[in-house]
Amino acid sequence: MDLQTRLTHQFATGSYECAICYAAIKPTQLTWNCGQCYHAFHFKCAQTWATTLLDQAAAANPTAPTPWRCPAGCQATQPAVPKTAMCFCGSHPQSRSQASWIAPHACGNVCNRPLPGCEHACLAVCHPGPCRPCTFLKPTTCACGKTPLTQPCGADPPVCEQICGKTLGCGAHPCDAPCHLGPCLPCPITYTEVCRCGRASRSVACGEQRDAADPWVCATVCAFPFRCGHHTCPEVCHAVLATDTPHDDRCDRDPDRLTTCPCGKTPTHALPPREDCEAPRPSCGQPCERPLACGHACDAPCHDGPCPTCPRQQERDCRCGAHRLTLACAVLVATRDPETASGAAVPEDALLCDDVCRVKLPCKRHVCNTRCCATADHTCPQLCGRKLACKRGHTCTHPCGHTGPCHPCYEGVIFHERVCHCGETRLHPPIPCGTRLNCRHPCARPRDCGHPNMGDHPCHGLHPDEMLGTDDVEEAPGDTECPPCMAFVARPCACGKRTSTTTPCSRASSRISCGLFCDQRLPCGHRDRTICHAGACDPAACKAPCGRTRAVCDHRCTQPCHGVDRCPEDAPCEVLIRVSCRCGSHVSAQPVRCGAMAGDVGHSDDLLECNELCAKRRQTQALADAL
Repeated sequence: MDLQTRLTHQFATGSYECAICYAAIKPTQLTWNCGQCYHAFHFKCAQTWATTLLDQAAAANPTAPTPWRCPAGCQATQPAVPKTAMCFCGSHPQSRSQASWIAPHACGNVCNRPLPGCEHACLAVCHPGPCRPCTFLKPTTCACGKTPLTQPCGADPPVCEQICGKTLGCGAHPCDAPCHLGPCLPCPITYTEVCRCGRASRSVACGEQRDAADPWVCATVCAFPFRCGHHTCPEVCHAVLATDTPHDDRCDRDPDRLTTCPCGKTPTHALPPREDCEAPRPSCGQPCERPLACGHACDAPCHDGPCPTCPRQQERDCRCGAHRLTLACAVLVATRDPETASGAAVPEDALLCDDVCRVKLPCKRHVCNTRCCATADHTCPQLCGRKLACKRGHTCTHPCGHTGPCHPCYEGVIFHERVCHCGETRLHPPIPCGTRLNCRHPCARPRDCGHPNMGDHPCHGLHPDEMLGTDDVEEAPGDTECPPCMAFVARPCACGKRTSTTTPCSRASSRISCGLFCDQRLPCGHRDRTICHAGACDPAACKAPCGRTRAVCDHRCTQPCHGVDRCPEDAPCEVLIRVSCRCGSHVSAQPVRCGAMAGDVGHSDDLLECNELCAKRRQTQALADAL
């Protein structure tokens, strides 16, 4: 099945998927079609894709118009965002409702697109994919051009049984292969080529020989011994060796070759003579004045060898232009040969002032913070970094401050089928990252408690076979757990005194309370006044008064319960008492605290003085005893 037939079937059945949103393209939806790779996309998806790319290009370079490229990766460029959804042949706008005999997204007219390789147009009805080869008959020749024949316009020329005879790429020999399609093979003839100095040779294919004006240069060093006996010729592939011209036997430092002092101002006949090439060149004593890389002249006396570093300084503008910096010539880097240099370049870090740019970047989230910034059009170099809609921790990789929404997540795309737990719902690849598997059928998972699922919630999670051997789990852990079972069962309360018959199955007995006090005897002797609870009672939770008799004053202990420990005798007794006289007739009007504690009896032994009432009562008692 060729591409045109396959695309026609997919568009008619609605099985063709958009490569941007991964959703199927329905026959009634508008599409945008790439004319180079023949991929189709939802029209709205293509518009969003094009707008995003053009906005990013405009933010990076507002002055240069940049086309957008096909989302399928064929790199076909488009100048602007598509405004109208056109048919496959590009002659008519697409229609959502059309005759049943017209293919989806087509116009029903003749294609009329120019066929490749000929002057004819496609006569088929508007169709997706590439046009089929041209079927017009025309006179032509075989591949070598010697045999005339007639064949369809778009067909490849046949081959005959004669020799090709076309001139090969070398331009000197004919092709001796039988008639064939495509270019001829390279010329098989080779030649031996000699280098410029004549000491090396190589084999080259016909047509690749070098001419006499530009001969081949080997890597052999001349090494001709000079007459000084100390040096040899350093030339590579010296041409003089291949001629009858005698080689110059003087080295570069031979006294006969150097006719002036090192600075070139004084001839050698006015200076002390040199014995050989190893002797140092005599100095004339005048300033050297050779141009340095920084542009100044050398101030050192006439000398042999390279000039020393310039001790002067120069003023240069800093990179941002806000300050004038003074730099030593020693930091300047020569850009041309020192003999001809008239200026020098400065290392970038040497021209930086201490000003830090505080301009807010177009993203509105960061500032420049560049030292000595000279940028007029600031752009943020960081990535957006916002969390994507997949909610799996993936972040946007677009430049910070990009226009429009963040891109879809491409990191966690799943390329195999996903099936729900009940097997009724499937997702076909590619599945975008973060896509939830939503099934509308009721859940059929068996519960651990044995109660059946009553269809009160939809199917959730993956099929058991899908969970085995997979590393990509796009479902949350809670998606594999059913809601709590709400069937009513009989359960005892936490303390075991009563039984509830309307308790949901998912609720444990420890969470059921009858509302009564526990009332169990604690080690301290009190009753547990905690509301119905599970497990053993907590003795430390008792807050009742102690109530035991104190050893000092025989009063009840009023301190909060302290368990089985002895009552604290170091604290004064808080019981209120009334103090009386010895006979008991005179009692205090106001009660006082006992105050008895270890080593102090407090007010428990205090006595009031007897008064007239006490004497009168004693007299009355004595009279009563006498009678």
